[in-house]
Amino acid sequence: MKKILILMLLLVPTLAQAKISLCKKGCTAMDDQQVNAIKGFLYEVSNSQEASVKKQILPKFARCFVWLDKIHKDKKTHVITQIKTEDASLIKASIQFIIDVAMGRYSELNPEKEITRWTVMGAKVIAEYKEKITKDKYGKENVEIKWKLELAKK
Repeated sequence: MKKILILMLLLVPTLAQAKISLCKKGCTAMDDQQVNAIKGFLYEVSNSQEASVKKQILPKFARCFVWLDKIHKDKKTHVITQIKTEDASLIKASIQFIIDVAMGRYSELNPEKEITRWTVMGAKVIAEYKEKITKDKYGKENVEIKWKLELAKK
């Protein structure tokens, strides 16, 4: 019964404030808790990597979080399954993993405990990402990336 309740909370929010959906018709938009579960899961994944891997993926994860927050707050509905970007692919894979956890497909994981932990952690994620394009004296473009990805100290 708990698995069904978790899945319902994950897929069918009671108050849809967000504008991210999994499909065009018949799906409700994701709520804040669902977006936070995704952010918490991805934050945990990113921070469980070795230092050399973190150096490569953390800026991309920061960019993904900023993008996710932006479309979550947008008034337009974004059908995530129809977006073909690296950020959307990361979000789609995360959603699928969280659904698999909720359905009990990973017997070593407690669905309620894991999803609750990810949701709480996701609410604390602070992400910033900015790209600045400059040109050197020869006209070659350089991309300067400034990013931040951390948990609030609450």
